[in-house]
Amino acid sequence: MNEARTIPSLLTPVLIAACAATASAHMGAKFEPADGQVLHGLGQYVPLFYTDAENWQYVADYQAAAGHPPVIYAAYKFLDPSVAPFDTTSLTDIVQNHGHPYHLNLGLALFDATQSINAAALINGEWDAQIAAVATEVKSLGVPTFCRPGFEFGTGSSGIHSGISGPDFIAVWHHIRSVFDTVGVTNVAWVWNAVNPNQFSYMVYYPGDDAVDWWGINYFTVSQMNNAEAFVLAAASHNKPVIICESCPIHNGGTDNVANWQDWFVPYFAKITTHAHLKAFTYISDPWDRPGYFDDWANSLIGPNTPATIRANYAAELSNARYVHHGTLQTLAVTEINGNWGEVIVLPEPTDANDPNALAYLPNTWVTLEAVPIDGKWFRHWQTYDPNFPGDANYAVTDSNNPITIVMNADYEATAVFKCGSGTGSALPLLTIGIAACAFFRSGGRSVGLPVKRRPGARRWRK
Repeated sequence: MNEARTIPSLLTPVLIAACAATASAHMGAKFEPADGQVLHGLGQYVPLFYTDAENWQYVADYQAAAGHPPVIYAAYKFLDPSVAPFDTTSLTDIVQNHGHPYHLNLGLALFDATQSINAAALINGEWDAQIAAVATEVKSLGVPTFCRPGFEFGTGSSGIHSGISGPDFIAVWHHIRSVFDTVGVTNVAWVWNAVNPNQFSYMVYYPGDDAVDWWGINYFTVSQMNNAEAFVLAAASHNKPVIICESCPIHNGGTDNVANWQDWFVPYFAKITTHAHLKAFTYISDPWDRPGYFDDWANSLIGPNTPATIRANYAAELSNARYVHHGTLQTLAVTEINGNWGEVIVLPEPTDANDPNALAYLPNTWVTLEAVPIDGKWFRHWQTYDPNFPGDANYAVTDSNNPITIVMNADYEATAVFKCGSGTGSALPLLTIGIAACAFFRSGGRSVGLPVKRRPGARRWRK
């Protein structure tokens, strides 16, 4: 098996014309980071095997050893009503702990206490109340959530959900998604998570490109890394980024054996650096070998007792700029100045689904702004402001490219300028996207209404 809102910082921005970007591995998936960036994740919360206090001690030890807090944290929820009452996992506790509003890597378990799967009951709606309860909890948190229904599927895969057929899995997937949609959950990316995909015909289990946001893979051994290569490459052919959903060395002494840096971690990180569309990983820092847990698996904790070579090399790897760690969120706020000339489409989704008018992003996220004029009007240029001088045209940069991409290493402000259809004169600025929304509100600005979907993963802002 696998807290409080922060205050935006003010750093020097970088503006990149989107049209200048080269063809790359960006798939446009929900919560997908920029090219060359990888979301750092940690697992896993399993209260069945250790106490809440033990779990958060493992997390604190890991973060101290790694030198960075993860963006993503992994947990599991049971959907079978017969076992759900015994599931004490609190997603709220996970999201609010350590002062970091972790994104969630959420495995949705389909099995009962005997690990049997009653797919017919789920498909027939008998589990809808429990599925809706989980969906409501995820929605209320508002943080980006990578949902993995029936993770480790596939007859013959030796996975947790290997006891379900392809047709049943697809039907289960679509039913779970339909319940989440009914609840109105928007802060979810759907992850199709396989293990040992070389051992079965995994496409028999595929719900379809329209129903899947990311492909997921689990790595516990080097042979799994190598044998899953075709699966990882196939994800690119389907225009899907890949997340390593679960991973750690489970053999040869795990992290207690210093040789595993070279034998396991080096090939592991090589997979991440080799595949540009591999955009996130979750490392499981767990005492697998403690009595009553997975006794035949090795300890994988990274903490104060980990051999210095592994601990230091792991921290050094994560210090590479490719890895995205949790940090102060950078914020865009949208205010209308003249809503009659067009609209701005914002991509990707922000991190806070509870506030549709606040665009909050992890540091260094690439955000694309596309100005779309109404019929009879024309886009003229963007004005981007120095964040140290918000709204001051003396420090603004004019850019006629459209769309533009802003690297969110600061709170940002930009204005889309439109011109009349006749080609004479400039319209009033349409939208200001920028820092300190309260300043605009005090000067008479008005927040926009709820966003309207234009295309998957995009937000459209209009009057």
